[in-house]
Amino acid sequence: SGSFNKASSVDVIEHCGHDVMLDIFAEAHRLLKPGGLYFVYTPNPKHWIERFKDWGFILKQDPTHTGLRPVKPILEGLEQKGFEIVQNLRPASMIPVFNLFEKAWSFLPGVGELGVYRIAVLARKK
Repeated sequence: SGSFNKASSVDVIEHCGHDVMLDIFAEAHRLLKPGGLYFVYTPNPKHWIERFKDWGFILKQDPTHTGLRPVKPILEGLEQKGFEIVQNLRPASMIPVFNLFEKAWSFLPGVGELGVYRIAVLARKK
């Protein structure tokens, strides 16, 4: 307990249900020192590529991604487990040319999430 300054969950929480995600956040909170940083990185189910996967258009959804969720329950879960949100990043994909459109889309009301490739949240243990 309280041994680490930093922790991360990269490409983890999309593979589990909500309760397990909360358990992961609680364990990260337990392991971090006060003020320690926790980084969560996971696919954004509202990104256009993920939407195409849902529709069966060109790409197929990874069958192990049983816990894809939008950013709101992730932020709420982190806060519920004792973290404060430092930064909610909105990265575009790494696909040349497409990422330029994604960056522009990400600022548009109603369709902004289509351009946010990953949910990337930096949180601090209170």
